Amino acid sequence: MSQEAIFLHFGHVASGDAAFFLATLVYVPVGAIALVAAMDIAARNGVGLARHFMARYDRAGILAKVAAFLLVLSSSFDLGYLPSHFKLAPMAAALFSLDAAVLIGSSVLVVTLPALRPAAVILMVAGIVAYMVGGVQLDTTALVAKGIEVLAMGLLLTAIVRAGGQTDQEVPTSASLVAVDAPPPARDNVGRPVRRRARAGGRGRRRTASRSGS
Repeated sequence: MSQEAIFLHFGHVASGDAAFFLATLVYVPVGAIALVAAMDIAARNGVGLARHFMARYDRAGILAKVAAFLLVLSSSFDLGYLPSHFKLAPMAAALFSLDAAVLIGSSVLVVTLPALRPAAVILMVAGIVAYMVGGVQLDTTALVAKGIEVLAMGLLLTAIVRAGGQTDQEVPTSASLVAVDAPPPARDNVGRPVRRRARAGGRGRRRTASRSGS
C-alpha cells in the first residue's frame, strides 16, 4: 500500500478529500443529534415508531447515550477516509465502510436494546481487530478515532455493569408483599360476647345439675 493511500492528515487542507474528511467530522455527529431531535418532535406528534424509539432512548441512561454519540463520532472518521481510498486502496475503503456501519449500528443497539449492549461491545472489538488484520497503519488521526472507540467501550461496559447490578437486586414477590403489607385479620368482636354468654350458660347448667344431684 502506497504512503499516499494510507491516511489523510489534517494538514492536507488544500485537497478535496481533506475537505470531505473535515466535513464528515462535523456533519455526521450533527446529523445524529438532528435525527434524535426529529424523532423527539415526531414522538410528541404521536408518530408510533418515534414514540417507541424515544421511550427506549429516554431509558438508556447518560452513559449509554454518551457512548452512542462517541461511536457515531468515530464512524465519521471512517466515512471521511472513503474518497481517498476507493481508487488507491479498495480493501482499506471496504474496511472503513464496514467499520463505519458497525459503529453506527452499535450506537443504535446501545440506546434501543440494552440486552444487546454486550453484542455491541463484541462488534466494537471486532472492528478494532479488523483494523489490525487489514494492515492499516495507525497515524495520529486514526489513533484519535480508536481512542474515542475505547472511551465509548469503557462507558458502555460501565453502563452494562450498573444495569446488571440493578437487575440482580432482590425484588419482593407479590406474595411476599401481600404477606408483609396485609393488615392482621380483624377479630370477631361481635362473636366474642356471644361466646362468653355461651360459656357462662354452660357453667350455669353444670351448677344447676350439680345442685339437683345433691
